[in-house]
Amino acid sequence: MTKGILAENTFALKKKANNNYHVSPRGFGRASSWQYKSSRVSTVEHALRGKNEHSSLIWFTGLKSKAVVLKSEFIKIEINEKQYFLHGALGNIAAQINDAKEILSYDNDWDGEGSLAANPVIFHNAINFIVSYSNFIFKHYSNTILSTPYIDISKDGGINILWDTSKAKFLIFFKNSNSKNAFFFAEKTDTKIPFKSAIEINSTIDESIASWMKVNLAI
Repeated sequence: MTKGILAENTFALKKKANNNYHVSPRGFGRASSWQYKSSRVSTVEHALRGKNEHSSLIWFTGLKSKAVVLKSEFIKIEINEKQYFLHGALGNIAAQINDAKEILSYDNDWDGEGSLAANPVIFHNAINFIVSYSNFIFKHYSNTILSTPYIDISKDGGINILWDTSKAKFLIFFKNSNSKNAFFFAEKTDTKIPFKSAIEINSTIDESIASWMKVNLAI
């Protein structure tokens, strides 16, 4: 993929997010609007359904990764010496995490406008959010599978995650800072009523958020 080139099927979202967030052309657009580029949709060809669970709090470092199936129960994503585990049915999530590793290879000024390289710790925080909530929703809500999120880098070296379904949009910002919180904005397609708040990074699952995601962001 070429950085900074918007895919043909790019669409603008209404200006709802805080204008301080400048997001890369790879994903969501700039401060004046949201844009989402769906240049590829990654999948795992044979996603296997697992019945057990595994801790999702895995530290993220390094650049090389691969997605493999572990004992037909979990999808294990290896990133150098670190690992994430997802339920076997969540192949779409695993493949997108694997695909997003390219973000960590970006140098400073990756867009020619002075943007910062990704902070690996912030990347971990974002990935842990995806893994934790995807596993929780699958386990506690009748094997519900979330749709594929898009993972992107922001100009400050932070990480943004966007879910976009026919029912709703959910965008969460992990800023490159010492903040203990990640801020999100969500909106249902039919009502246009905003749902905006923050979560404590690497905290326990907020079941009210998980329930909203299950209803609005599932496949």
